[in-house]
Amino acid sequence: MVKIKYTDFYEKTEIKLFDLNFVKTFIRNTWTNVPENVAQRLLLTTQFIDEFAIENTRKALVQIPNTPKQVLKTIAMKRGCALGDLFMLLPIARYIKRIWNCQVHLITSPQYVEICRRFNNAFDMVFPVHNWSKSRYDRILYLDGVLECDHSVTNHQRQMHRISIFEEFLGIKCDVYDFSLFLNDYEIKKAEAILNVTQK
Repeated sequence: MVKIKYTDFYEKTEIKLFDLNFVKTFIRNTWTNVPENVAQRLLLTTQFIDEFAIENTRKALVQIPNTPKQVLKTIAMKRGCALGDLFMLLPIARYIKRIWNCQVHLITSPQYVEICRRFNNAFDMVFPVHNWSKSRYDRILYLDGVLECDHSVTNHQRQMHRISIFEEFLGIKCDVYDFSLFLNDYEIKKAEAILNVTQK
């Protein structure tokens, strides 16, 4: 059995996997034991997160400052969506890179790869979720399902900024919130043109 948690919008959801002979109602933000084959299927979505992802994510950061002799070259952040939530990772990635002097790679949905590759001072490399290798990383931070905890009106995170939710989950506190976007001259002129049109 594997312990997983439903983290999406609704207070509860009914999952029916008839090919696996599995039907169950999941309560939001509540740990539930399910068979391993069911967990593997559900964890392919962004609605669920497993206890090992959370445990390994937190250990990944906790162990970094306590192992100064270990050379940590590359950390992966795995977050599928959405684009606004990926922007919230910019200060987190810059903080980790600066504090532990390592590269940070982003593993995300294919539709966000190109735009996130432009944040090269935050993410050194960006890969789609279907084309990355776990073995190349010293640490992997699994972040799918983390922000979804703020959807419930009964959860304390509903009044928190989304970057604060990331910080709480990872057990860190950024000293600088750097959301800066580095655009070239062409992109700046294009943005200014759009702004000028909308202001008329």
